[in-house]
Amino acid sequence: MRVSVVEVASSWRDLREVTNRAEHYRAELAVLGAGKGIEFRWHDSRVSAMELAESDALLLLVLSGGTEQLGLSVIARWNGPVAILAHPGDNALASAMEILALARSVGHSGIIVQGSRGWREEISLAVTLAKTHSSLRRATIGSLGSRDIEVMSPWALEGAVREVWGPQLVHLPLGELVRYSREADAGAAHATASQMQAAAEAVVEPDANAMLGSAKIYLGLRRIVQEHHLDAVAVHCFALLTPLANTACYALARLNDEGVPATCEADVPSCLTMLFMRYLTSQPSFLANPSSVDLRTGTAVFAHCTIPPSMCSTYSLRSHYESDLGVGIAGELEPGPVTVVRIGGRELRDVYAVRGQLIECGEREDLCRTQLAVKFDRPEDARILLSRPLGNHHMVVRGDWTRQINAYCDYFHN
Repeated sequence: MRVSVVEVASSWRDLREVTNRAEHYRAELAVLGAGKGIEFRWHDSRVSAMELAESDALLLLVLSGGTEQLGLSVIARWNGPVAILAHPGDNALASAMEILALARSVGHSGIIVQGSRGWREEISLAVTLAKTHSSLRRATIGSLGSRDIEVMSPWALEGAVREVWGPQLVHLPLGELVRYSREADAGAAHATASQMQAAAEAVVEPDANAMLGSAKIYLGLRRIVQEHHLDAVAVHCFALLTPLANTACYALARLNDEGVPATCEADVPSCLTMLFMRYLTSQPSFLANPSSVDLRTGTAVFAHCTIPPSMCSTYSLRSHYESDLGVGIAGELEPGPVTVVRIGGRELRDVYAVRGQLIECGEREDLCRTQLAVKFDRPEDARILLSRPLGNHHMVVRGDWTRQINAYCDYFHN
């Protein structure tokens, strides 16, 4: 990750004092960069737009007051959010506040971090959020088929995804996936099916034909992702049951492990959520249905037939629950902290993000194959899940990411 650091200071300040301040922050940021894998590139206020465009994020280092014009001229050359690090003295914070206020008034977004105790971690977070924002703005989501119950029309959904979150949404014919699956190379399909079987602890319902068919769907979907340069994909998976007598469960799971968020049922808001979490956390997500909610204990069971294998300690290959076709995944996961998150609501402007503990995995035969029982840290979050749902599917991600999610929303959506 590359971050451009632009220093601004008033020409009225003592040059040696300003230089000493800059050297202090250079040394501190070098330590941060080494630990977080960040390459900081240093510039003065004359930096060009072309030079800035080579970085993933912009950090404006305000070393003194009287820097409003310099700071705003730098931001004007940058297409994205800005993190502002204000020296804790010499009216630097006052200038930083004026810079951000004026920048926001013309459409820029940003955050101010004061150069006091804990500022390095705050800068690390701000840089991560800025990179997530920039990555979303460059991303393309492919939708293969569409849901019959989508609240927004395709063009309105496309506009909301782009305006609020950044990615371009492209609609592709599902028939392309059917054709590419049928055309998949036989040798590659057999090799993929062998990998599928070898990695699983057990194979229950699927036979050799089911695994071969699932492998071909994976190869067909991967081809579409590559040809259309997609960063994420949502598939109307139930429409594959008749022409292919198989499902996309395995294909979606494997693509997720390969860094391409992939969701079923042509659920674009869930695909957007999964892409957001991938950029924010560098982790895959488990897309799941809330199957039961216990308001007394604040525990919900999330279940689905596709989960990234890397999230599992072990897993078995099962059939897809509703159709008894194809290859689903029944995963076993280690207990621990998780985040449950979903983007939805009016124009996709609402976010449900709560933390909890994965306490156990189930084996019920009347639910989808992977079943996770999550006990929310706040029992009232279970009630909100029922009283103000943003949709059916929710992402379950390892770890507590609520601080980062809330910071992102504060940073960009207010």
